[in-house]
Amino acid sequence: MTTNRLFIALKLPDEIRDEIASIRDSVCALPKGMKWEPVEKLHLTLKFLGDTQESKNEEILEILKEISENYKEINCQYDRFGFFLPRILWVGLKVEGQLFEIVKRLNSDLQKLGFEPEGRNFKPHITLLRIKYEPDPEFVSSFKNFKLPPREFKAREISLVKSKLSPQGSIYADLKSFNLIQSEE
Repeated sequence: MTTNRLFIALKLPDEIRDEIASIRDSVCALPKGMKWEPVEKLHLTLKFLGDTQESKNEEILEILKEISENYKEINCQYDRFGFFLPRILWVGLKVEGQLFEIVKRLNSDLQKLGFEPEGRNFKPHITLLRIKYEPDPEFVSSFKNFKLPPREFKAREISLVKSKLSPQGSIYADLKSFNLIQSEE
């Protein structure tokens, strides 16, 4: 039985990914031996599914299609940099309540397919750096003390993403994406 490592992502507009990368690069020099997450991999994980039988893909995609037909694009705003110490540097997002409804619905619908609901509260963040060793305190404080510029944007797309592990890091491939309902402006 074939399995793939999967997760569900809220995709960020290209200009936002580029902007986040530019801001993180400007905060301080990256210590030797560390490597930023590539810009094209920046996303907000809504649900990590893990090793999933390919036979479940169609049912998962049906859930995403239904969500895309019932929820509007997500209003987002930069919040702050933070750490899940000692391993992850992230940028947090302030999001409207609708995203929390989507995550709750994903957990509920996917539980019917045998996926465990998330045990922790959903914390909207974008992983920027995976740290292999204890970071320098100055590096940590540079990000913790940095004030992000106010920036609002809309996230309009959810995707089922395959993550293949390799010695150079994970390689992502969108299996299928769905556009959320666009607001009338």
